[in-house]
Amino acid sequence: MRNNKLTVIVVPDIDRKVRRFRTTKTTIWFAVLVIISALCALYLWREWTKQTYDEEVVRLANQLTDERRSHDDAISAKNETIETLQQKIIELTEQTEEIRGRLAELQQLEMTLISLTGVNLSDIENHDEMTVESTTDKSVQAAGGEFIPADEDGILELASQTGTSLSLLSLSLSEMSDKLEALIEEIKHLQYLSSITPSIWPTSGRRISSSFGYRIDPFTRRSAYHSGIDIEGELNDDVYATAAGIVVETGYNSTLGNYVIIDHSLGIRTLYGHLRSILVDAKARVDKGERIGLMGSTGRSTGPHVHYEVHKNGKPVDPKPYLQE
Repeated sequence: MRNNKLTVIVVPDIDRKVRRFRTTKTTIWFAVLVIISALCALYLWREWTKQTYDEEVVRLANQLTDERRSHDDAISAKNETIETLQQKIIELTEQTEEIRGRLAELQQLEMTLISLTGVNLSDIENHDEMTVESTTDKSVQAAGGEFIPADEDGILELASQTGTSLSLLSLSLSEMSDKLEALIEEIKHLQYLSSITPSIWPTSGRRISSSFGYRIDPFTRRSAYHSGIDIEGELNDDVYATAAGIVVETGYNSTLGNYVIIDHSLGIRTLYGHLRSILVDAKARVDKGERIGLMGSTGRSTGPHVHYEVHKNGKPVDPKPYLQE
């Protein structure tokens, strides 16, 4: 057999002894194999550690990406919510401005109603408020319950409900405005009808000395038809138009003396006779209650009075039902 032993000589510094180690080639190869195995194990551990580290880095990067995407989605959702709320606010603002406009129209209509009727709606509302307040002693309503903060969905729903309520309120105000306008037109029409209806007395005196219809003629003492009523008064008392209209005729004849005829439209005319003087001209427009002459006793008359007639569709009718007490 070949010699399998080896001698290893270690030469230290000059001051030290030389050392010798005896070993075999098998031991040397074993040591080399151990070292190589250790290096391979170290390399494999290093690669495994690197792979693990890389995988962890990738996992963390993916996690950060997911979180960033989630945050971006949340921010996008927040932005959409904010944009939706802003849009709702704009819509509510526009609806509020529309309602303000409707309220301004209603206030204008209220002023028109006040000027037409003399009735102040605010006084009615104040009376209603006083009535409500008199039925309760509490100025603040009782309330309670758990506090639950509103979330975004709740706020959006509230904004939507508020928008719907404002829309319904605007529609109600619009309908109310239309009704008030129709009411004002009706009141104006009624006022017009009132102005052209002979409903006031033609003089300050209210003593009727001769009624409408058949009577004893003051001159002949015989039965005769009287087409109007005679209202006594003092000489030069004012005589008024009993309704608005146009003076269609003024003049003098032996029966009526000085007279005035006024057309009030709708087939109604009034006649004023025995005037001492006439204060209006033909074709003049007169208002209800305007002075048109002075009381006298001209024509076929026994004393100061005004002969007053109401004609409807060309025929004389009893004036007394038209006169307000």
